[in-house]
Order: sequence, then C-alpha cells, then structure tokens
Amino acid sequence: MRRAALALACLGTACREETPPPVFELRAVVAPALARLEAELPPVAASDAGDAAAAREAFDAILGPLRSGDPDFVALALEDAARLPPAAVELAAQALLDPSEEPAVRVALADVLGLCATPRALEALLDGLEATDVPALRVQCAYRLGQAGDDRVVPRLILRLKYEQDLQTVYWLVDALARFGHLDGLEPLVVVWSRAEGELRAHAAARLSELAAEHG
Repeated sequence: MRRAALALACLGTACREETPPPVFELRAVVAPALARLEAELPPVAASDAGDAAAAREAFDAILGPLRSGDPDFVALALEDAARLPPAAVELAAQALLDPSEEPAVRVALADVLGLCATPRALEALLDGLEATDVPALRVQCAYRLGQAGDDRVVPRLILRLKYEQDLQTVYWLVDALARFGHLDGLEPLVVVWSRAEGELRAHAAARLSELAAEHG
C-alpha cells in the first residue's frame, strides 16, 4: 500500500511538472474546425437582413406612388401589386391599419392587398373591414374581398354584415357574398334600397334585379 501511495504521489508530481501544450498548438487544431463549421452554416442573419431590405424596397416603391395621389403613378403601382413578396405584403397589411397614414393611401393599400389576394392579404382586408372607423376604407375592403374570389372569407363577411351601419359598405358586403353564392344579404340590400338616395339606391335596385333573375 505504501509503495502504491508513493507511486501515485510521484505520478502526480510528474503531471504537475509537465509543461502544458502551447496555446498556438490548440489554435492550430480549433481554428480550422471553427472555420469548417462556419462554412457549413447557412448565413441566416445576412439572408434575413437582405430579404427585409428587399421587402422594404418593394413596398416603398408602391407606397411612394400611392402617397403622390397621381392617378398614373397609382395605376403603375397597382400593376406591380401582385408581384409583391410576402414580407412586403406584411408591410402593406400593417400600413392598412395604421391610423397615422392618410385615409386615401389606406384605401389604395386595400386595392394593393386585394390584387395580391394571398391569404395574408385577405386577412388584412378582413381586419380592415372590422377594425377601421373610416367608411371609405371599409367599402374598399369589402369590394376587394368580393373581387378576390376566395370564399374562405365568407364567415367573417356574414358576421360583419350583422353589425355594419354604413349603407355603402353594406351594399358591397352583400355584393361580395352574392359573388360567392350566398344570399344572406338580400334583406340588408332591401334596406339599402329603401334608405339610400341617388346612385347608391339605383345600384341597390339593379343588384336586387340581377339576383332575382339569377336565383329565380
């Protein structure tokens, strides 16, 4: 036992006295390994930053003409709307609900989102229809939802119709539902016809005649 203890003590002394490997030798092994790992990892952060910058550029290219109010510039911007990348659609969706933005610009953004017609764009239009207190924007959201041709919006259109007070918005909600084959809005459309005046009353009468002819 004593010999074993002495042997262990000697071994421990020898280990303590052994010179540690130079730092540069460790670096010679670790540095190439880190370099290989970095080369294998995708540049996620750089890619995300590039995508965000590209989305902002695409969105600003549309927002600028919309803010100008020039009909020709607006028409050109709408031509590019369907080609917006998803991240730019998200920016448009946020701007649609931004109360600090000019109402006319928000109405034009509803056109942009309607032409995109992606699920996120349609969700934004539904949010605008339900959340905004600007009647002209609700009208445009309802109109574009009817034009988009995606009947997944029907349940929220029906629910909104129950609470909508603006007659012009009611008209376009009914029109949108009718395009999807739903006649839930016939009674509200009669209300529009009975209460509205001028052009809106004429539109309501014509739409009632169309639906009567179409559905017997």
